[in-house]
Amino acid sequence: MEIVRIKIYTTFRGLKPPFEINFKSNSDRNEIDPVCFAGLNGAGKSNVMELISEIFFYLEAIHNLSAQKYVISKSPFGFYIEYRLPITANNLLVGEPSSYIVEGLQRTVCIEKKKGKEPEIAYQVDGYDRVVLNPKLQYKEDYLDIYDKLLPAKIVAYSSGGNEQISKPFRRMGFFYFDEFERATHDTENIGNTRLNRLYFMDYCSNAAVLLADFIFKDNVLNPGAENDELEYMKQVVDIQDIHSFKITFNLNIKRDYSYHKLKERMEEFAESAEVEQLLESFRALFFQKIDIPTQLQSFVTDLINCSTTQHFEFENAEQDTEEQIWVRLTLYFRVDRELKRAFQETFASIRVAGFFQNLYLLELLNLYNYSAELREEAKKAGLAKNLSEILPEIIQEDKVFYIHEVYLVKQSDSSRILYKSLSDGEHQFIQILGALLLMEEEGTIFILDEPSTHFNAAWSAKFFSTLNDIYLKRIERVQDKQQRRQNVIISTHSPIMLSDCKSKNVIWFEREKGKTQIKELDFETYGASIDYIIYLVRRQQSYQLENEQLRAENLQNQYEALKNQLNPHMLLNSLNTLRSLVRESQDKAQEYIQELSRVLRYTLQGNDTQKVPLSGEMEFVNAYIFLQLMRYEDNLRFEIRVDEQLPDKQVPPMAVQLLIENAIKHNEISNRRPLVITIRTEGGEWLSVCNRIQPKMTGESTTGIGLANLNKRYELLFQQQIVVEKTGDVFCVKIPLL
Repeated sequence: MEIVRIKIYTTFRGLKPPFEINFKSNSDRNEIDPVCFAGLNGAGKSNVMELISEIFFYLEAIHNLSAQKYVISKSPFGFYIEYRLPITANNLLVGEPSSYIVEGLQRTVCIEKKKGKEPEIAYQVDGYDRVVLNPKLQYKEDYLDIYDKLLPAKIVAYSSGGNEQISKPFRRMGFFYFDEFERATHDTENIGNTRLNRLYFMDYCSNAAVLLADFIFKDNVLNPGAENDELEYMKQVVDIQDIHSFKITFNLNIKRDYSYHKLKERMEEFAESAEVEQLLESFRALFFQKIDIPTQLQSFVTDLINCSTTQHFEFENAEQDTEEQIWVRLTLYFRVDRELKRAFQETFASIRVAGFFQNLYLLELLNLYNYSAELREEAKKAGLAKNLSEILPEIIQEDKVFYIHEVYLVKQSDSSRILYKSLSDGEHQFIQILGALLLMEEEGTIFILDEPSTHFNAAWSAKFFSTLNDIYLKRIERVQDKQQRRQNVIISTHSPIMLSDCKSKNVIWFEREKGKTQIKELDFETYGASIDYIIYLVRRQQSYQLENEQLRAENLQNQYEALKNQLNPHMLLNSLNTLRSLVRESQDKAQEYIQELSRVLRYTLQGNDTQKVPLSGEMEFVNAYIFLQLMRYEDNLRFEIRVDEQLPDKQVPPMAVQLLIENAIKHNEISNRRPLVITIRTEGGEWLSVCNRIQPKMTGESTTGIGLANLNKRYELLFQQQIVVEKTGDVFCVKIPLL
């Protein structure tokens, strides 16, 4: 599995089109060779990680029955992604020969999603013709299986800094998986028939499940030595010999999570009850909810009970003498030794380590019952702009439906017992990353690891990439299959220590130039370079970038000042010419004109100190300027103003609207025979337009175009936008963006 290319058609956070990133192929290597995103903080590395996460969330969600009404397939999100998938028994399409697998062929998948359009999907097997799927049929039941097999087997993400923009797509997808799982709870067929578990986010809770799965199943007591070498790497690094013991708790009588108004409404309903017992029972039902173990997981839970060392049950009807008691809370204690591992490996032989972890993940999904239906609905609706942390409260462990706790480990150095929670942040981080890579062996899996080494010590960082490659080489040796390396690992870092263990051909260097993320080629070899040398080069690059930004800012200011010096004398000269004419005609009109002109010039001088002004202030100035023009042209000049007054926060460059009016007056005939009508209006809250009928002057006065050119230059330099000039028939319009 490897991503080949990604580009965007619409702005995505700090990334602006036409941003494109081309990945370097690792198809000719015998190692996994992770791709490394590197660069200074703020350069855009995490934005690309977030983009990849959001793309695969979208592709997963639009074909998930529960997600389809929340994630619009014709969304404004626009992107193109191309990736290569190994053909395996799990994704072999109907009609494709099994020889594809034997020959080690791969399938290139291309998905293009234009803004407001359905995604267009095509694929091509190595050496065969390209196949394009019909967009109108991709949601049909017959096509869902094809589409499902064109996506990566798993997308696994991690973020050390708690980057919610990366975790959110995965957590949000969990709510849709939960709905699918809940819908299938009464289905006695295999859970594999429900499309679940493509997107995984590795957090503290899931890490405990990864730890158990690795240490219980990778230490293969049924076939000693088969998988110990890979696990041994992690044991040595974090000084952990084994798991000593752990507990799993099920809580099937959970607290309900009601909003205040909903709770008050329900309590008022119950208050009318006269029977005390009935009232108590009503309040018990109000505050607590009984959860049932889903049908698909009941046998798994039974197997866990049978494998446990001891069990502690709490029964719903403990005070009643009945033949069948129903438990509502259960804590299982596991004392880990070779016999317990044997019991696990024999009991769960059919699903092995991946199936064991998946079932623990499904049990973890039951914790979404702790949120009310209202909160779950709000979380499913959360788009790019809203974080789930703003919606969902923290749930204390004891209130959860399912949790793993009191995990004790045995230190390798002195055989002492230590609580898993008491490990350092770096040890937790290393176990999370390495544990997930050990566990997720399926070909076609992509790992998105955002800053995975923030808590590593220097020694761990300096050999992190080498450790990953060593683990994959051990896996290849174990399974006797070189195709096992066909996974995609993408890591972001700003650590020069990690870069010293990564070949420069695998490094994608990010820089921020002129407010845009740029991809650069490194001109030095990072692998084996001294830390001091890499730090020197990074700091030199940072210094160059800072100098460039300073020079750019100075250049912008110099250009802006030059533009103002061109604009202001031009307007003043026109005004004095008008005043000279009015003095000859009427002293009263001239006096009134001078008063309004002073207001206009005062605004002009004030506007020299700012780059943009409120639209309301600009329109007050425009009205004063219009008054001056009407004094001169009288009924031969008319204005139609339709500016939305509900746009108080919108801004424009100072004197931008005045310049457009002056431009229309300058280049068109204004006479009793041909009065000029100028229309000023706002359009959709995004644009302001100034339009007039084209009435060329008989004198054929030439134009330099400096006014509109300068205005457009101001927009480009200061706001990275452009004005729009339109000529439709005999109507001329200029539209300026509202800021």
